[in-house]
Amino acid sequence: MINNINRYFSKHTSLLMLSVIIVTILTLALTLLPADRVLPNQVWAFDKLGHVCIFGGWTFVLGYYVLISKPEHFKLFGLFLSGVFFGGLIEILQYMSPYQRKADIFDLTADSIGCFLAIIVLHKIAEKKHQNNKKTGSSLEM
Repeated sequence: MINNINRYFSKHTSLLMLSVIIVTILTLALTLLPADRVLPNQVWAFDKLGHVCIFGGWTFVLGYYVLISKPEHFKLFGLFLSGVFFGGLIEILQYMSPYQRKADIFDLTADSIGCFLAIIVLHKIAEKKHQNNKKTGSSLEM
């Protein structure tokens, strides 16, 4: 099944790029807009879980795009650092924000955990892709 998904997206990389853009915009909206206007107050009780999911999702979508469209540039550690850097940048922007958003080291920790979990999933997908390429004898096509 993963091979079929990989094959589909290798033919439709523009969908993956669109996904990266949409997830980036959603991440910025959820983390930088006034908290009381973005989501109901009861959702904020799960703030750290939200950070894990949002930044894990962002890292996964970006990493999957790179894995499918530019496999020669696929580096797990670089993707992890990109996600952590993005989370850190948002915390700095929250600190500077006039919307009473607060920078929080625990948010950055949750962001990093989400990025790490995405890297684990991406590693498994990359292994599966590599194994399939060895079976079929192709290096670029899935």
